[in-house]
Amino acid sequence: MDECPLYSEPELYDLLFPDPRHVVYVGNETRAQRLASSEQFYLDEVRRGGGRVLELACGSGRLTIPIAQAAVEIVALDSSESMLNAARAKAVETGVAPMFVHGDMRTFELPGQFSTIFMAGNSLLHLLTNDALRGCLEHVRRHLLGDGKFVFDVFNPDPHLLSRDYEKRYPVLRVRDPKQVRLRPKRQRNTTPRLRSMMSLGTCRRPPLRTSA
Repeated sequence: MDECPLYSEPELYDLLFPDPRHVVYVGNETRAQRLASSEQFYLDEVRRGGGRVLELACGSGRLTIPIAQAAVEIVALDSSESMLNAARAKAVETGVAPMFVHGDMRTFELPGQFSTIFMAGNSLLHLLTNDALRGCLEHVRRHLLGDGKFVFDVFNPDPHLLSRDYEKRYPVLRVRDPKQVRLRPKRQRNTTPRLRSMMSLGTCRRPPLRTSA
């Protein structure tokens, strides 16, 4: 499971998957609503489960922070130190103290068990072999209480997307970089609206799906 270069750039990641309350950075209201719905879905799930919560592939804390703000005891694990550092900084800013752990979702070992374990944002799809998926699910099972639940979301694959050349990079999303916005000087009479610097995300290169017996 090679790390996508995007996950070493928390600031770029947060522009692509921002706090849904910051609609100006999300780009459009429809996407903001979708992000907000995702946050509310996981918050409802962990509240129904009660008890301790484990988030796998927590990234920069987009879901960890609001769940911790809801007075839920949450442990958040990720394989990227850059993302974890960004998440810890957000936690300090918001006055919450979730436990952040550097680890691999295929092999993690943590003390105690959890009433809910969740993995959001298609993160399960980083596991490209049956062995990797089995390892993750086995460790999830060992860390769940007897009546606990594992909650995750993945997209519905499109055969057309899956058949594309995996050696190429394809544009997926464009977002506004707030640090690069510039205004034309007032002395220039030009009807061109404010210039916007856009950042585009290409798909991370991955080989075709490999399976093992």
